[in-house]
Amino acid sequence: MVNSIWNAFRKRKTNNIIPEYNQQASYHVQYSITAIVSLSVFFSGLQYGWPSPSLPYLKKRHELTEDQTYWIISMLPFGSIVFSILFPFLSDTIGGKLLILFTAFGHFTAWVLIGFMENVEAIYIARFCAGLCDGICFITPMYLGEIVDSKIRGTMVSVTIMSFVLGPLVINILEIYIDIYLVAKIFSVWPIIFFGCALWMPESPYFLVIKKRDEEAKETLQWLRGTTAIHEEYNRISEAISNKVEFKELFLSKQNRRGLVIVVILRMIQQLIGSSVIMFHLQEILQETGYNISPSTTASIYLAIQNIFSLVSLNFADNFGRKPLLIFSLILTGILMFIVGTYFFLKIETEIDIQRFSYMPVFALMMYRASISVGLQKIPAIYTSEVFTPQMKGFANAICSVAYNVGILIGSEFFTRIKQNFEIYFSFYGFALVAFVGLFFVIYYLPETKGKTIEEIQEELK
Repeated sequence: MVNSIWNAFRKRKTNNIIPEYNQQASYHVQYSITAIVSLSVFFSGLQYGWPSPSLPYLKKRHELTEDQTYWIISMLPFGSIVFSILFPFLSDTIGGKLLILFTAFGHFTAWVLIGFMENVEAIYIARFCAGLCDGICFITPMYLGEIVDSKIRGTMVSVTIMSFVLGPLVINILEIYIDIYLVAKIFSVWPIIFFGCALWMPESPYFLVIKKRDEEAKETLQWLRGTTAIHEEYNRISEAISNKVEFKELFLSKQNRRGLVIVVILRMIQQLIGSSVIMFHLQEILQETGYNISPSTTASIYLAIQNIFSLVSLNFADNFGRKPLLIFSLILTGILMFIVGTYFFLKIETEIDIQRFSYMPVFALMMYRASISVGLQKIPAIYTSEVFTPQMKGFANAICSVAYNVGILIGSEFFTRIKQNFEIYFSFYGFALVAFVGLFFVIYYLPETKGKTIEEIQEELK
């Protein structure tokens, strides 16, 4: 059914193509595709941000144990890891478009289970289903990297990241005023709307060439670029995927090994600086600062700042480059985490009265989220979409997704054990240390990929 609908759209589209290059029309098509893909990523952002406002309510209603709380948080990254293991086979078999369509079913199932079952076991299953969809989010940079023009590739990938960070803000605000089960029922309708929109998207020209659907690949390129003069790009795609590769090639080729090291370490840094851990435990951390504004209100401001800076910095990656943004983000993150750690150290270990400075860790956490939003939040996804050939992207994205979710589990375990056996300030000092170590990695090992084709980037990685 999906293929027949797509063929109907394809025939209509090719009738409207003009020989001359129409950049504006071309970009409008690519913007529309990015908007549709971003809706699926937004759903994952909702699930990602769901624990922070929901767990206090669930602990009161269901008297959750610490183990149950851990599993509610952890089932999402576990689901993502499971999908990541299956991803290389699925991406080469059915393509990115159908996998993105699958997220509609996964998110629908997750919200229905939360909204209508209203028990802890159903929440476990729902979070696992959401985790499967979260894993699929890792293919969206790859899909867009093969669809959009290299001049706007960084901005378009940044849009999907922006849609992800919008999710926690929306869910946090809604659950201040609305019962969490009613919120779930409302959001169970959205995936159906998304599915109808996503049917319109094309399959990646790279995937079509891999499957020897050459005419369809050419027609898709013509529609995406707004011109029939696509032979050079088509030949470049055909040449890039002419040689079939196996999983081991990811480790045998120097450029692939270096690319893999880059994206895995960036994804691990992204989590080990506390990005997800602080999000999951945000209201608890804010309460411990002693600041006299309610944690739910402060959390909403925190998440609003994240979205504002994500929006403001939307095209920074294409304007300023990937590497400078990462350097700025890591320096600021390290300093701010050190400030938060020092505040808690003085509060816990000394008799100094620092209550009048309780705004400082709150302000530092706000700026921490802003610094992440400018660089560390989006740049790793951009690199993932840029440094691998089409044949290797499936394998690389699978490993990258596993690294990201293992990073979440390690970060969560680290934070919990430190808090149980030591004091909370050790966690923030640890996050600061990771940021400064990551800074040296970025400065001395990372190439700049701004405005370069996949082939140019691969040559630089040799």
